[in-house]
Amino acid sequence: MTSFSAGEIQVSAVWKQGQLTIADIINSRPRHLTAWFRDKPVEQVVGALPLIFNVCAVAQTVASLKAMESAQSITVSEPTRRARAFLVMAESARELGISLLQHWVAGKDVIMGRLTAWFAHCHQKASWSLQLNATAKEDTEDYNSHVAALETLIIAMFSAPLGELKNPVWLREWVVNHHAETAALFNNLSFGAGADTLDLSVQTDLDSVLDELDNGDRAAFCKLPSINGKPRESGCFVRAGNQDHNVFVNRLSALINDFATIPRNMRRLLPDAGIQRHGIGLTETARGTLLHKVELRQLGEQWVIEDYAIVAPTEWNFHPRGSLYSVCNGMKVDADNATTVVDTMIKMIDPCVSWKSEVSHA
Repeated sequence: MTSFSAGEIQVSAVWKQGQLTIADIINSRPRHLTAWFRDKPVEQVVGALPLIFNVCAVAQTVASLKAMESAQSITVSEPTRRARAFLVMAESARELGISLLQHWVAGKDVIMGRLTAWFAHCHQKASWSLQLNATAKEDTEDYNSHVAALETLIIAMFSAPLGELKNPVWLREWVVNHHAETAALFNNLSFGAGADTLDLSVQTDLDSVLDELDNGDRAAFCKLPSINGKPRESGCFVRAGNQDHNVFVNRLSALINDFATIPRNMRRLLPDAGIQRHGIGLTETARGTLLHKVELRQLGEQWVIEDYAIVAPTEWNFHPRGSLYSVCNGMKVDADNATTVVDTMIKMIDPCVSWKSEVSHA
């Protein structure tokens, strides 16, 4: 199989006379991998997705399955839908937990391995659902022990009852106590507003995206998605809703809250209930809303890919004029703190690939 590079996010900024300018945001994630899908049998593409996407492989697979099954008018059983929802949430827990442990929760490195092992057990439990027209196995819906294990890990990470992690006051206090220097820095700065919210459960927004994919420059849109020419943001901060607090405290609190809420959502196990469209798969991931769009054709007795498009959260969130740009560009900041501000914002918006930044002083 063809090898694909994951790419990276490169942010270039300039500090001059007390002001920060975001000069460029370059996303080198591969743009043409979906061209490889064309003329391939649908089963081959579904099987290849976990090999192509190291991060959010489950979410990518589930979005693809939704798109392909709807294009073939396949009715998916409720146990299969629930198993997929369970796996997507488990993957989100792993991704959010790793991000927190890498950047924001110190001294708990041992939990990283436990979290990874926990996800492996979840995957073993429900991976039967990650195929076209999957058939449920016996005892597939008993996920309570897996949810309880996640709750134990979250409590160990923060050394606090799970309920506190959903309390806005407690969250803000935790962030300020554990990241006092960064919170104080951000409290003394004036930031711009972030990009508008992406909500593809709103019919007009989804229609706008699909119109671009159908009638516009599809490759260009997948690289730089927008709605009515304006960038949008997706992910934890959007799910938490806008709050008028310190930008750093607000965004990190939203990340922790999103992570801590996953066990409750797993117990409810409500599959995505967005707008259903032919050939469209929408999945909510750790970093935001993922969309797959597929067109199929029948070749003999099998279905093959005619055309394929993926619009991923990182492309929304790291648009060159998206939230990173609109929040930081033009802000007044000391030279010594410019790099800290840029790097902290990148970590909080959280790309699904590696990143690097450079702040030059003019």
